Amino acid sequence: MLQREGRIEFWTETLAEQFPDRTLIPFAKTDGNDDIHCFDGADLSGNPPVLLIHAFTTPGWEYRGEWYHFESWLRGAFEFHQEQLEADE
Repeated sequence: MLQREGRIEFWTETLAEQFPDRTLIPFAKTDGNDDIHCFDGADLSGNPPVLLIHAFTTPGWEYRGEWYHFESWLRGAFEFHQEQLEADE
């Protein structure tokens, strides 16, 4: 998660500068690369998709995938975490 002081502001500003045609609300970052997990701020449904956006690339090449709602993203993140814990055993 982007909990460190200033990290959310940094990624919010960075993504807005890089991809001005998108309304991205970052909330988590993948370790080891520039993939940022964002809500689609243009979706006003109350349950927006989670987008995987690769920062520092040319607009049009940033999209890496999506989850249709936060619950599916969270389930996948939990499963990935469990797999990592088992691999470390």
